[in-house]
Amino acid sequence: MRRCWLLFLIAAVGPALSAAEVAQTPQPSVTAETVKALAEKLGADAFEDREAAEAELLRMGEPAWPFLESYLTDERDEVARRTARLSDKIAVVLERDAEKAKAFLALLRDRDDEMKRAQGIDGMMTLGRGGIRAARLELAGAGTKIEVKLECVETVIPPETKVELKATAASVGEGRFWIGAQASPLHVYAYDVQPFGEVRDGFGTRHSGRSVRVRRSGYYNPIRAWRVCHPGPLESASHTFEAKAPGVYQVFARCIIRQETISPRLPGTEATPIDFVVNGAVGKDMLETRVTKQVCAVPEVDKLPADPRLALEAARTKTQRPAAAGGAVPITLTFRSKHGKPLQIEQDMLRWAWFCWIGEKDHRPATWGSLHTAVPLAQDGDGEEKEVDALATFTMPAGGTVERNLHIPAPPAAGTYRLLIGYEVTRENMLATPVMPLDLNADTYDEGRHAVELKNIVLEPAPKAETAAPEKTPAK
Repeated sequence: MRRCWLLFLIAAVGPALSAAEVAQTPQPSVTAETVKALAEKLGADAFEDREAAEAELLRMGEPAWPFLESYLTDERDEVARRTARLSDKIAVVLERDAEKAKAFLALLRDRDDEMKRAQGIDGMMTLGRGGIRAARLELAGAGTKIEVKLECVETVIPPETKVELKATAASVGEGRFWIGAQASPLHVYAYDVQPFGEVRDGFGTRHSGRSVRVRRSGYYNPIRAWRVCHPGPLESASHTFEAKAPGVYQVFARCIIRQETISPRLPGTEATPIDFVVNGAVGKDMLETRVTKQVCAVPEVDKLPADPRLALEAARTKTQRPAAAGGAVPITLTFRSKHGKPLQIEQDMLRWAWFCWIGEKDHRPATWGSLHTAVPLAQDGDGEEKEVDALATFTMPAGGTVERNLHIPAPPAAGTYRLLIGYEVTRENMLATPVMPLDLNADTYDEGRHAVELKNIVLEPAPKAETAAPEKTPAK
């Protein structure tokens, strides 16, 4: 029966060492006389003797605690202080309190009743240093391992499609950990939206997950705000968002485990609160488990309604150089007016004009951006290409056309792609100030969505850079 308290601690909260390690580790001879002799040396005059005695008691470990506990109240401050320090590492629930501790831990692990959790930790604190250490080990969350899964559509979808995200989290480790009683640790987001054009109004954070703040008066036992999670299925969450505009939508599912120090007081007393670190033993890599995926919204070119005022066309510019991965592909954009009056294109067009390369095999976006990232080109009188502000404000004559040459950045990997180029503008995302220079005889183009597609563009591997041979040093 002497070691009943040790067996209880191993079964209830897990020992400092595993059961196999305890069985294989040679234990020093632990007797009442040996422990008391060392305890007396904790107050020795020589610092080296005090340190050596404390180190030996720590090496003896938990079996020494029943004989050492009485020294917590020793009249010698040095002895009491060093005993208290040892209690944080070797204190165990004593045999006489084993049944009480078992009942209190059962209350502490209750998932649904916060008052039972409060009664559990209050009870453990009444069992002395052994009960406090057992409760600390219970709250530490050692052995925690989280697995998060996220389900969503991963193929290209048209804009204005509603996307459903489903996420699940499970505890796949051997240990228990703790989460907020009023909040879910699992969140699913449609976040970091990257439209093919530049960020515009209407894009921003969307998320699901619940969090409730409750105001309380008087003393509130902080363990009531936490509940235990056992190995197995943990949480599920879902969220639906609308992919309003063409672009790539980053979606996340993440499970967050918080670490926090709580400080309950001994029940019915004004004693100094006792600190417990919730999830203190959870590894840093487990505090946040995240899964990231991409949802890509691309216009269906053949289903876009015809615009009565403007048409957009695209073709590959004739060049003798083959298209290479990681380089740039020359493209000619043609704006064709259908309007009966001159038509002015607004000065912020670059924000709404975009491109996207999509792989022909996996049908996933490879490279995209606004036309700010493209290089406008034009030919001067000698036929040489030079950079120009190709998509600045311009006015098109009634029924006329305007051509602009661009170099579109290509994906870094060789392969076969299709290239989409689009332009979208609405009255809501127009600039508040009028386009400049203002043409009073022209109508401003302020509403429309266009997309053109070039298929089967083969990108060859990027040519390797030639390295110059090192120069030979002439012999002397």
